[in-house]
Amino acid sequence: MVAAVVREFREETGLVAVCGPVIGWVEQMSAEHHLVIVDFQVTVLDDGPPVPGSDADEAVWFPLAKVGALQLADGLGAFLTEHDLVPEYLLPLDG
Repeated sequence: MVAAVVREFREETGLVAVCGPVIGWVEQMSAEHHLVIVDFQVTVLDDGPPVPGSDADEAVWFPLAKVGALQLADGLGAFLTEHDLVPEYLLPLDG
């Protein structure tokens, strides 16, 4: 999994990173899919800006205080607050 994290981070951002510990995981199930998403902490080794991979329109760093203005994937806001990555007051009530 560590090698996959480093590879995917490079593919999705163009940046080199070192994989750290697991932050948490979520399971999403539907009639068509069963996904287990494992989130890791990473340390970015590059100083440059992120560059989007082929499946993304953009990749950017943003101030943490602006996270509430972003359109987050379903359940991401709850994950971020449950794992103490983002203070709850920074997210909208339905985030």
